[in-house]
Formats: sequence, C-alpha cells, structure tokens
Amino acid sequence: MSRRIDILVAEHVMGYTGLELLSENVPSYSTDSGSAHLVLEKICKTGDYRALVEFGKDYTEVTLLNKKGKLTEHTELWNTFPLAVCILALNFENVDWTEGDLVS
Repeated sequence: MSRRIDILVAEHVMGYTGLELLSENVPSYSTDSGSAHLVLEKICKTGDYRALVEFGKDYTEVTLLNKKGKLTEHTELWNTFPLAVCILALNFENVDWTEGDLVS
C-alpha cells in the first residue's frame, strides 16, 4: 500500500530509529498480514488490550478491547487487515497521518 505508512508504523509504533528507518529495512506492515500481526501484538501488549477482528466481504474491522473485554474508542474499518491494523496503531499512538500517506 504505502511505504510512508510502513515507515510511520516502524518509527512510532515498533520503535525503529536512525538507519533502521531506511525504506528497504522496514517491513511491509501495510500490506503483509504477518507483519501487521506483529504490530497488533505490540499494541495489545502496550496497553494490556485484546483485539477483536471482523472480516467482511469488502472490509476488515479491528477494535481494541480493554482487559475487561469492553470496547475502547480504538477501532478502524479498512479494506484489508494490514491497513486496518496500521491505521489503528497510528491513531492509538496519536501519530499525525493523512490520506496522502496512503499513496506510495
């Protein structure tokens, strides 16, 4: 999807710094389900959350639940699982991004 989103996630969510942020070193979080799963795991561990993922015909919705199983304000609905996770993670960490960042 977007290397810009991948780099924002790497820096602000996964903790990459300096040379690690060179584009070729950053996983494809926004397009690879395995890499996106690592992001979701990190977010869940950070705040002691659980993730609820709903796969629809044309969308994926990812919602964070608190440790009591209650819905939080963190939910995203996008056309793919990796993108939904990335946007949820960026919003969770209060990272400024724009829809222009979605274009490579």
